[in-house]
Amino acid sequence: GFILTLFLRPSDSIREKMKKNYMSNPSYNYEQVNRASLACGPMVKWAIAQLNYADMLKRVEPLRNELQKLEDDAKDNKTKAEEVEQMIRDLEASIARYKEEYAVLISEAQAIKADLAAVEAK
Repeated sequence: GFILTLFLRPSDSIREKMKKNYMSNPSYNYEQVNRASLACGPMVKWAIAQLNYADMLKRVEPLRNELQKLEDDAKDNKTKAEEVEQMIRDLEASIARYKEEYAVLISEAQAIKADLAAVEAK
């Protein structure tokens, strides 16, 4: 429930308060607390692990954000690359059509020259 949520994701203020009040105390460790209370020892170990985990998440968060940004950029770049590749294919198809049209025009020009030469020869 609610208490579990607090411990699983302590806010920065709670985390700092716990560090200041407990973690900075050299006697706040598993061995000492477990010696005093076998029931509290594992809870202290768990609480310390949760704080360490929260600190690690806080340190990793900028990297996760950067990774997400890079993945988004990569997706955008891939989309742009696909668009450019499609444009290249379209341009290559246009060039091929223009080459065919040019070849037809050249052959027509050759035929006209041949007809002209035949007319001049008569």
